[in-house]
Amino acid sequence: MRTPAAVLVLLLVACGGGGGADQRQVFRYNEAEGITSLDPAFARNLEHIWVVDQLFDGLVEMGPDLRVRPGVAEHWTVSDSGTTYTFHLRPDARFHDDPVFPDGAGRVVTAHDAAYSLERLRDPATASPGRWVLDAVRPAPQGIEVTDDTTLIIRLERPFAPFLSMLAMAYCGV
Repeated sequence: MRTPAAVLVLLLVACGGGGGADQRQVFRYNEAEGITSLDPAFARNLEHIWVVDQLFDGLVEMGPDLRVRPGVAEHWTVSDSGTTYTFHLRPDARFHDDPVFPDGAGRVVTAHDAAYSLERLRDPATASPGRWVLDAVRPAPQGIEVTDDTTLIIRLERPFAPFLSMLAMAYCGV
């Protein structure tokens, strides 16, 4: 009778949390296929999409109900013609802390950052496999316009109903 009790005590002790363990928050991600890039512009396959989605946010995202919901953009409007999308960015959207920023502290995401990401995606020199996502957008400079730090306007050549949903793709991460 003492043996089962001893085994139970041993199991409970072995399963206990590491009380004095390092308190850093570490994200661990296991991927069998191997990740070759963390660049949203190259998030073509599931193994890349999954990890990029953990690191980057787009203007919008797809909710569990498959409806477009706010991401970096707090809200947006679509013109009556269906060709002009005006995005208003969240004031609390920030880049994570990193040594590339002054004092290592992340900064607010601006409309300029979003415009840069989208222009880079559609730049032929980037050679992104996701360039097609922005095919409906007018050519530069009138296609993507920053009016201030929190407002981004995207103009399409013609109405394209799936455009907002396509902006939720990992390719469009900021």
